[in-house]
Amino acid sequence: PRSATVIAAIIQELLDAGIEPDHIDVLRSEGDARLTKANPLGELPQGLRDQITVSVHDASERDCLGLLGISHADQPIYLARQIVDADVVIPIGVVKSTGSLGDLGVYGTLFPTFADVETQQKLNATKSVLSQAEIDRRQEMAKEASWLLGVRMVVHLVPGAGDQLLHVLAGDADVVDRVA
Repeated sequence: PRSATVIAAIIQELLDAGIEPDHIDVLRSEGDARLTKANPLGELPQGLRDQITVSVHDASERDCLGLLGISHADQPIYLARQIVDADVVIPIGVVKSTGSLGDLGVYGTLFPTFADVETQQKLNATKSVLSQAEIDRRQEMAKEASWLLGVRMVVHLVPGAGDQLLHVLAGDADVVDRVA
C-alpha cells in the first residue's frame, strides 16, 4: 500500500544523508512488478526519477544473481546481484497475518523473494499442511540470508483499507518482526 509514498520518503532520507541519486537502485520483485503497474518513483520529481534506477529481479537469469555465501546446511545462497553488490539494502515488505501461506516474517522480504528460481520454487512450493518445524526451518533460512547480507534495518508496512497505509514499522529487523 502507498509504496510510491514510502519509497519517496526513504529516497529522501538517503539523499539527505548524502547518497547520490544515481547510486540508488529500487529493485522490485517479479510479483510486485506483475501486480503493480504504477511507477514506484511516481511521487518523486521527474528530474530525480531519471537519475534513479528501477529494475525487476529475474530469478531465472543466472547473470543477474550473485553468490551471497554458503548456508549452515552447506547450500549456496544466490540473491539478486544488485542486493549482493549493494553497500546498503533496505528491504520493504508488507506485514502478513501470522501463519499466512508463505509468510517468512520480515526476512522473507529478501529471501527467497530475490533468490534464484530453484530456491524460490523449493521454498514457495505449496504443501497442504506444513509442520511447524518446516515453517521454522524456512524462517531460519530467510533470517540466515539476511544475516549474511548484513541487513539489520527493515521497513514493513501494515495495510489499511483499500490502498491505505495503517502503520509503517521501521528499524531493527528482530524488533520489527516481533512488533509486526
